[in-house]
Amino acid sequence: YDGTNFSGSATKTISKITKDVTYTVKHYQMNTDMTNYTLYETETLTATANYTATPSVKTYTGFNAPSTQTVTVKADGSTVVEYKYARKQVVVTFYRNTSSSDTTTATQTFTYGVSGQKFTNKGWSKTGSTQVGWATSASGAYFHPVTSGVADSWINTYSPSRKLYAVWVENPTITLTNTPTTAVKKKKKKQVATVTYPTTN
Repeated sequence: YDGTNFSGSATKTISKITKDVTYTVKHYQMNTDMTNYTLYETETLTATANYTATPSVKTYTGFNAPSTQTVTVKADGSTVVEYKYARKQVVVTFYRNTSSSDTTTATQTFTYGVSGQKFTNKGWSKTGSTQVGWATSASGAYFHPVTSGVADSWINTYSPSRKLYAVWVENPTITLTNTPTTAVKKKKKKQVATVTYPTTN
């Protein structure tokens, strides 16, 4: 607008002059210490000066994307948007599961990107039975070994939480019986061991 005054029936169309400027978007990923972040990727985008812009977030395997931000882009190109991506974890609750009334549990937390993670042996016991693994329900079938290793893909799939139940198998029973044998001048008896294994479904 050139400052000219208008009166009466005269009209004039005033157009706003706009220009495109660049701004920066920085994407940070959480470190395995679950506290600090490291810059992973930087983008230079274009928007109209003094107008709002909402840059998109990225999709990174093993990380949770933050909410998008809407900012007003400064004409001098100094606008910077920072997105911080939380590293995925899965908190596993292990149920001892020796009976329907057993409420004993233990938990472990596994972090995406950390190597060598595995289920610890909980040291639980059940009279006459041996734990052979973990199931995804109290009456479910064996699904994971007792000390199963934990892969990043598993953490990515089941984050943020997972429940696992101990699977118990009855121990075999051993029965000793005396069986008479015939020998010269006297009779002897020998013991025969019979091993009975529990019926499995």
